[in-house]
Amino acid sequence: MTRDVVLFIDDVRDPNQYCHFQDTIDLARNSKDAIQFLQYNRCIGYDTIYLDFDLGGDDTSMPVVMWLAEEAFYGHHFNVNDIYLISDNPVGREACRLILERWKYHITDSPAGTQLYLGRNHA
Repeated sequence: MTRDVVLFIDDVRDPNQYCHFQDTIDLARNSKDAIQFLQYNRCIGYDTIYLDFDLGGDDTSMPVVMWLAEEAFYGHHFNVNDIYLISDNPVGREACRLILERWKYHITDSPAGTQLYLGRNHA
């Protein structure tokens, strides 16, 4: 089994319920930290990004989505194999999906209130 490098962006969920125990996980509980991880790992990228929309208070993942879109717009498409949308917010999830798909990111839209442990379903 290979070790994946994962960025998990969520203010409350436990990344260990979604990722393999061998994965290297960068955990961002807000959009500012998420963007810092993306900037720091710009050269190597991530195997997987798990993305929640509502990040507590007034914070959302929209700054993260816009950062990824701007990178692609300027010809620096961020290297990520899969982005899983794990938000319970259907409007926010759809907004993220539309923007990211427009810029050719591979999106997997998890059902709202997901109880799926997506990382564990990979072979």
